[in-house]
Amino acid sequence: MLLISISGIAQENSLWFLLQRTQENYPLAVNSTLIDSITRLKEKNSQIMWYPQVNLVGQSTYQSAVTKLTLPTQFQSALPNLSKDQHKIYLDISQILYDGGAISSQKELTEANGISQQAQQILNMHDLKAQITSAYFAILFANASLQQQESLAKVLQKRLGDVNAGIMSGTIIKSSQSTIKVQLLQVNQQIEEINTAKSYAIQVLSQLSGVAISDSAKFSIPDSIPIYNGSMPELSLIDAQINQQGALEKLTKVNRRPQLAAFGQAGYGKPGLNMLGTSWDTYYLVGARLSWNLWDWNKTKHDRQVIRLTQSQLQAQKSAVMTNMTLKIDQQNLNIQKLSNQIASDQQIVNLRSQISGETLVALKSGTVRESDYVSDLNNEYQARVELEKHKLQLQQAKVLKVIISGY
Repeated sequence: MLLISISGIAQENSLWFLLQRTQENYPLAVNSTLIDSITRLKEKNSQIMWYPQVNLVGQSTYQSAVTKLTLPTQFQSALPNLSKDQHKIYLDISQILYDGGAISSQKELTEANGISQQAQQILNMHDLKAQITSAYFAILFANASLQQQESLAKVLQKRLGDVNAGIMSGTIIKSSQSTIKVQLLQVNQQIEEINTAKSYAIQVLSQLSGVAISDSAKFSIPDSIPIYNGSMPELSLIDAQINQQGALEKLTKVNRRPQLAAFGQAGYGKPGLNMLGTSWDTYYLVGARLSWNLWDWNKTKHDRQVIRLTQSQLQAQKSAVMTNMTLKIDQQNLNIQKLSNQIASDQQIVNLRSQISGETLVALKSGTVRESDYVSDLNNEYQARVELEKHKLQLQQAKVLKVIISGY
C-alpha cells in the first residue's frame, strides 16, 4: 500500500499529469462544452425553419378612401355606407415547400462555425502548456539549486567547526571564522530566495491545473518525451476558418435561388373578404407564394469575392505559421545540441573545480593560503554544480517544448 501511495503521488506531480489536468480544470476549459451546446441549439433552430410558422396578427387602419361603385341615381341609396376605419385579426400559417438548400446550407455554416470556435478554444488552452512547463521546470531547478546550496552549507558548517577548534588551539586566526560565517549567511539568503521562487512556481501550477500542491510535494524530471505526429492547433484553427468561409460561400449562392411556400390565413375582420361589407365577419384564404431575388445589384458576387480573398489571406497565414513552426523547431534542435555540448563541458568544469577546492583546502591547512581563498574556490565549485544541473534541466525542457511546439 505504501508503494502504491508513493507511486500515485509521483504520478500526480508529473508534468504530463499536470498538463492534462490544466486542460480539464482551467476556467476556460468549460468553453468547449458551451460551444458544443450552442452549436447544437443553433442547428436545431435552423431545422425549425422547416416546421410550419404560425403568427397571430392584429391590424387597425384608417384609410382616405373606400370602395365606390357608380350606379344610376335610383340605386345609390341601396349601397352601404362604407367606413374608412377597418380592423382585422387573423392567424397566419406558412410552410416552406422549397428553399433552394438555404436551410441545409445554414446548418452547415453553423457546424463550421462551431468547429472553428472549438479549434480556437483548443489553441487557447494549448498556450497554457508552455506556462505549465516553465513553472514545472522552475520548481525542478529550484530543487536542484536547493540541494547544492544545502550541500554547500553542510561543507561550510563542517569547516566552521574545524576553524573554531583551530581558534581555540591558537592555530587559526579569528578572521577565518568571520569569512565562513559571511559565506553561510549568503548561502542562507540564496536558499530563502530559491524557496520563494519555488513557492510562487507551485502556486502558478496549482492555479492553472486546479491541483492542490504543497511546498513539500515531490517533482520528477520528465525523462520520457512523447512523440506527436498530429496537427498544430494553429493550423487546425486556420483549416477550420477556411472551411467556415467555404460554408459561407455556399450559403451566399443558395440565397439567390427561388423559394416556394404554402400559406393560409383565418381571421375575423371588419370588413371580411367582402370589401363592401360593413360588419364584422370571419374569413379564410389559402395559397402559395413564390419569391425570387432576380437582381441584387451584384451583392452576391461581391460577397463571394470577399470570401475568396479571405480564404487567400488564411492560406497565406497558414504558410506563415508552418514557416514559424519550422523555425521554432530548428531553434529548439540547436538549443538541444548546444545544451548537450555544455553539459559535457560542465562536467569537466565541476571535476576541475572540485580538484581546485580540494587542493586549496590542503594548502589552507598547511597555512599557505587564506580562508577566503578556500571559500571562493568552494563557492565556485558549487556554482559549477548548479550550472551543470541547470543545463541538464534546460535540455529536458527544450525537448518538452519541442513537442509542445509541434502541437502536443
